[in-house]
Amino acid sequence: MVRADFPYFSHHPQDVYLDSAATTHKPSVVIEAVRACYENYAPIHRGLYRSSVELSDQYEQVRSTAAAFIGAIPEEIIFTKNATEGLNLLAHGLPLAESWKEGDEVIVSVADHHAVILPWQEAAKRHGLSLRYLELDEQGAIDLESLSSILSERTKAIAITHVSNTLGSITDLPRLRDILTTRGSEAIVIADACQSVAHFPISVGSLGADFLVFSGHKLYAPAGTGVLWGRESMLSSLPPLLTGGDMVVQVGRLESAYLPPPQRFEAGTPATEAVIGLGAALGYLSQVGMEAVRQHTHDLALAFFDQLRPVPGLSILASPHPDSGIISFSMQGVHAHDVAQFLGDRRICVRAGQQCAALAHGAMGVPASVRVSLGIYSTPEDIAPLVTGLTDLYHLFHG
Repeated sequence: MVRADFPYFSHHPQDVYLDSAATTHKPSVVIEAVRACYENYAPIHRGLYRSSVELSDQYEQVRSTAAAFIGAIPEEIIFTKNATEGLNLLAHGLPLAESWKEGDEVIVSVADHHAVILPWQEAAKRHGLSLRYLELDEQGAIDLESLSSILSERTKAIAITHVSNTLGSITDLPRLRDILTTRGSEAIVIADACQSVAHFPISVGSLGADFLVFSGHKLYAPAGTGVLWGRESMLSSLPPLLTGGDMVVQVGRLESAYLPPPQRFEAGTPATEAVIGLGAALGYLSQVGMEAVRQHTHDLALAFFDQLRPVPGLSILASPHPDSGIISFSMQGVHAHDVAQFLGDRRICVRAGQQCAALAHGAMGVPASVRVSLGIYSTPEDIAPLVTGLTDLYHLFHG
């Protein structure tokens, strides 16, 4: 689609890169934006001189860019170092509200990434909460129809993946909100959008979530960047996870007053150059067009499906949605790590293991899987080397 925009492929022309769900490569405009930031670097939000003011303005413009990208307002955008930090901020702060009591419940799903589940496991220990789990349906998607059976008046939050990083299924978040509304539940909905925001258009206004997180490095931006979006009224009631410089109004000996969101949650010197790179990445995706990105992913994923299914001994996990660009599979008689090593020796880059989704693998009855994940630089020419490699591997093991 836009492969020439990514210098990685000129430096590694033999690579068949099929691991974009783990991390994405960076287009030249992002690399140049980071370089330009370093060439004009100054501390932001602190100096009253020209270079500091100009870079501070660029940094805050990224907040507006990120807001526009997901249909939000700038005051609702918090910069984090990744989605994991945003999820931990919520699991730390939400249970501190007066309305939360010991014995309250939080619902997660077996399809969730560990970064969604683990913060709530720790919060449950600290506050005496109960964790409830949504299971998978026959297609390997989160079974929203079972939500009503575990939803109760004690349910305070639902933390859930939008696109499974392992199964490639898409959670119908508006449907989830409809179920909550029908049941009269005021549970807070937290969406992990790491694997969706880079593949198709998202508008938080219609999604039905109250909070949403994503990481920059999964959408062609530098590592060390992430976004936590939250409804403005809810952010205002949250305490900070980290405290330090540039997030206070006044500091006293015994007590201090914090700035309002989003600054309240951005303590310390930020990764300014990485955030500038995030803005360039979002601008790049907007220029390409997220509907065009969705169509590219959809069509290419279908082509991968068609040519992978006949590979001997290969079983695709669940029924991945082509818009996700994610296909996980196992191979009869061959461990996932051996598959990945064999392909890696042929310069075919895939992910193998439990992919930070142990419960999803348990629910599917497999110890580990191999994952193919597509990016906007993926092409139909990537399919044949993968299929040939997998076919050769099967015959190597099975004769």
